[in-house]
Amino acid sequence: MQGGLYYNLKLDFVKDRPSFIDQDFFDIYTVMENFDIDLSSDKSKQLLINIFKAKEVPLSLMGRIKEFRDYHRQDFAAVKDTVKPKVKLKDFDFYFDYVIEKIKVLESLWIM
Repeated sequence: MQGGLYYNLKLDFVKDRPSFIDQDFFDIYTVMENFDIDLSSDKSKQLLINIFKAKEVPLSLMGRIKEFRDYHRQDFAAVKDTVKPKVKLKDFDFYFDYVIEKIKVLESLWIM
């Protein structure tokens, strides 16, 4: 799932986009906090279905993210190099837990 849900958004808090997924948790947090996104809406669910299908990634992986906390944490320190100095970066667990909480409304996508 290289690149995750990052889609060429011109966001002013990121200096450069690396190709690792540890930053995706920060990106998802930032997008969700700065835009009005309702993940429980049919439109959002269909968009995610289409994205995962295009990337050839099974939706069931979303339901297993929490199993890989330590794996995703490995390179999170490198995220600091991609964020502008004025941004106060929280620890990895904050962003990871935020995403886990937000995707709970999507459970029906991976439990069929």
